[in-house]
Amino acid sequence: MKLASIFLITAMAAVASKLPTLTTLYNFSDEDQGAYSPYGGLVRSHSGVLYGTADYGGAHGSGAVYSLTPPGPGGTNWLYEVLYSFRGASQGDGEGPTGTLVLESGGSLFGTTIGGGVNNVGTVFQLQPPPGGTGPWTERILFSFSPFDVCAPSSGLAMDSAGNLYGTTLRYNDSSGGVFRLSPPPILGGAWTETTLFEFPNASDGNDPGPAVPLIGAAGDLYGTTIYGGVNSGPPYGPLGTVYELSPPQSSEAPWNETVIFSFPNPSAGGQPAAGLIMDSSGCLYGTTSRNVYSVTHGSIFKLTPPATPGQPWTEQILWNFLGPADGAPYAPLAFDALGNLYGTSMDYGDLSGCTMGCGTVFKLLAPANNPSGAWDLGWNFEFTGTNGSIPLGNLVVEGGAIYGVSFTGGQYGVGTVFQIEQ
Repeated sequence: MKLASIFLITAMAAVASKLPTLTTLYNFSDEDQGAYSPYGGLVRSHSGVLYGTADYGGAHGSGAVYSLTPPGPGGTNWLYEVLYSFRGASQGDGEGPTGTLVLESGGSLFGTTIGGGVNNVGTVFQLQPPPGGTGPWTERILFSFSPFDVCAPSSGLAMDSAGNLYGTTLRYNDSSGGVFRLSPPPILGGAWTETTLFEFPNASDGNDPGPAVPLIGAAGDLYGTTIYGGVNSGPPYGPLGTVYELSPPQSSEAPWNETVIFSFPNPSAGGQPAAGLIMDSSGCLYGTTSRNVYSVTHGSIFKLTPPATPGQPWTEQILWNFLGPADGAPYAPLAFDALGNLYGTSMDYGDLSGCTMGCGTVFKLLAPANNPSGAWDLGWNFEFTGTNGSIPLGNLVVEGGAIYGVSFTGGQYGVGTVFQIEQ
């Protein structure tokens, strides 16, 4: 029994110390009307095709949606294809897709643009694949935002089982940002219905949920983060942010109810969460806090555990603090693997030789069950160099031993990459 235990610990330590390797699947280029500077993360189909958005370029210079198809038997090169090039505000189309896409079971892609549309303050769009799999994809603008309501969606979308789409918007004019729902029409081809579920009214409720995609809970509640606001924002710490819950009303006519389930109390507990949340099977929430100029740390990974008695406070646990510059500053959502380990990115720090502020990292955080010490611990931290990409943004796709993601800049032409990390 003792020998078996020693062997298990040794094997786990060997796995934890194994260094990952990176393969660049595609280098974006600003030549020949190519799309470039991928901003949102990736979504992966059952067949292994990766879909993403590029903030700039495309045939009209307003961004694009692209796909990367894995090579066939015996092949090595992934096939890159621009599925749709946005035409911009002057044509009533979207401009600047910055969020991660939603891939629904029928093969359609749903996403947002931060600009463009009828009022040039953003859109929600649908891309439908061609019948039979050959030919151009078809775009449809499902909704154009108004400057007199919540607008400028910079996050991606979440879709529930009924096909409703949920997203967030940035602060704009007098608005502190909001959460919206887009409901499909009862008749195919009809108009979608937009409902503003909540508009953040003041600092104590949180400000600016814009970058974070809402997380749909088991009971239909929505969970998210705001970069600013909360009851503890202000001197001496500055804007620290919140984690909130939106609960659906008893009546369809009533507003949704917001509960701030956690206000970051001081920099030692993290601050300015800029990414969305993920949830485990116990209902615990996991997220990241970004770099905070008032803090000695450069962001953190946190866990929020729900109370045993409803209405009582949630409990925060800091799983990891990034001390920079060797670590990083997390700005994107986390991802689980099958063993409960966490993966994420930091948009700067790491290797300082190739980039002024560092080129960013991809990291793995070992869950206690997979670590001999019984604590959350850093499994590995892959540092970009600039030539293989820099500023990794958006979510990661974790599939077995492979991790897929995008870098906003760097690579062969300096305008971004799609990468695969194997561990």
